[in-house]
Amino acid sequence: MSEKPQLINRTFIVSEYKQYNITDVQSVYTLMEELVSQMDIVIHCMAVSDFGFKPCSTKLKSSDPLAFIDSLKDRIYKTPKILPMIKKWNPNCKLVSFKFEVNLPHEELIQIAKDSMLSGGSDIVIANDKTEMVNNKSHIAYGLYNNEEVKLNSKDEISEFLYDLLKSMI
Repeated sequence: MSEKPQLINRTFIVSEYKQYNITDVQSVYTLMEELVSQMDIVIHCMAVSDFGFKPCSTKLKSSDPLAFIDSLKDRIYKTPKILPMIKKWNPNCKLVSFKFEVNLPHEELIQIAKDSMLSGGSDIVIANDKTEMVNNKSHIAYGLYNNEEVKLNSKDEISEFLYDLLKSMI
């Protein structure tokens, strides 16, 4: 579930705020496909699962974990990718995406974020590494835009960065 944005030291006016309940990756895909064409800016910060499982049609015995594992193997399926579709649904929107990794060297994190920017069509990517955040006891992230990299040291700095940059783009 998303939260209504709060910006410190900024006036943020939302003329209309709607909340949508989703149940799975397909419901996110369907809703995004419907709504994205109406948007000037899309901030896609939701990490959706790459895989799902079809419902199980048989009773699995708790005493047989291997049967459970086999059942999962039989029922797994790949979910649709949403990020690369956003610019197809609306090539004119400004797209912000996020890349979260764990325990990567800085250069690798940035390269993965740049690759994600290219493959997903994002105008801006916010990249962060959990290990770096834990070690520094701060919500450190890197904002990537036009081959520039800006270090951001808190959620407030991330929101200020996005606000200022998006305001200049529209």
